[in-house]
Amino acid sequence: MTMSDKDPLEGTQKGTEGDEDDVETQPQPKYTEDDLQGLKKNRDDALREAKDAKRRAKEAEQKAQEAEQARIEREGTVEEVKQSYEDKLTTLQQERDQLEQRYRDREFSLQFHDAAQVLPVNTKGLKPLAAYVRANHSVEVEDGAVTIDGKPVKDFLERFLESDDGSFFKSYGNAGGGAETPAGTPGGHGKKRLKDMTNEEANALFAEDRAEYYARLRAEGG
Repeated sequence: MTMSDKDPLEGTQKGTEGDEDDVETQPQPKYTEDDLQGLKKNRDDALREAKDAKRRAKEAEQKAQEAEQARIEREGTVEEVKQSYEDKLTTLQQERDQLEQRYRDREFSLQFHDAAQVLPVNTKGLKPLAAYVRANHSVEVEDGAVTIDGKPVKDFLERFLESDDGSFFKSYGNAGGGAETPAGTPGGHGKKRLKDMTNEEANALFAEDRAEYYARLRAEGG
């Protein structure tokens, strides 16, 4: 075989194989003790930073939870204080209403009694009369003045005693100093007298049997 007959790639391939051998036999880099210490330090620093980041995240989450809890407690406390204030205000308003009602009741009783003393009212039926008026007419007490259906007490009673209902509360007097019991009147016989009844009992009797109520009133009247 002549020189021209040789494979032109033969020399190249051998050269390539030689290069591979050179790579395999090339010496690997060696790390010094300082290099290893530096690598270890970098690793420790990275680990420490990761731990610090995790710790800061946990602390931030805890602070957020504490802030939320504080807000809830603060708002809860505000609501409790508000509710307590409203409860106390309601109690005070109820006490005020009770005192005002007592005042109105007292003024009505006093002025009603004073007016009845100068009018021909059956004094034994005064209590039932007052209860009847309060239950069936508009009573107002303002600035110490009592009005019934918009009229002063005395003016109202004068007109009321002349009415059909009021006539049963009127005193007609008697010569013997005692009350005469009209015929057919169911007075006595173990029945409770009007003056011994409570307002509720007198009102109940009036509502259930008006004729019986008037009959007892006349039987006990003077």
